[in-house]
Amino acid sequence: MIEEDIRRRAITFVADVFRENEEVPEAHADFLRSLIEARLTASENAAKQGKPSPEWQAFGWFFAAKSLDDDWLLSQLERVLALTGGVIDPDFHVFERLPGIAQKQPERAVKCLRAIIEANREGWAVAGHEEEIRQVTQAALGAVMPARGRLPTISSTTLRLAGGFSLATFCLMGTERTLSLTVMRCIYGHR
Repeated sequence: MIEEDIRRRAITFVADVFRENEEVPEAHADFLRSLIEARLTASENAAKQGKPSPEWQAFGWFFAAKSLDDDWLLSQLERVLALTGGVIDPDFHVFERLPGIAQKQPERAVKCLRAIIEANREGWAVAGHEEEIRQVTQAALGAVMPARGRLPTISSTTLRLAGGFSLATFCLMGTERTLSLTVMRCIYGHR
């Protein structure tokens, strides 16, 4: 327990270095990113042996650091969510930054969003971030709909998980009727 607390504090400290210093020297940034990646790999290996690494739940602090690259953050977030079962703390930094990331990587952003929503048993994170969830979902719909001409499966899953929202929240991009039917089917379990 004490070791976990120390590791969690170390992760938070490294995140604070990035968060409080918008211009971290590249050599230092490379070292800290390498350190995080090496610790994540060690934690992934430990998880394979049945040893959980709950300290990674604190990875949410990295999302407040504007100096970190979105692609690197998203890659590490995917790994962290796999380790923590979707639990992230603080989640509000992740929710704030995820819509911007979704503009470039919509499917991966929605998958991370889905993991966070599924892990949030109480529903507070979902209820408190309806606008950010809508923005991520809208980015995914905007990226997929022109290419395929239909709603993506991943957004239907996200909509079902966020089923407590009003239908109006998800009436996006001129697809009100189709999207509303999809939402109702997801909420009520009809296909």
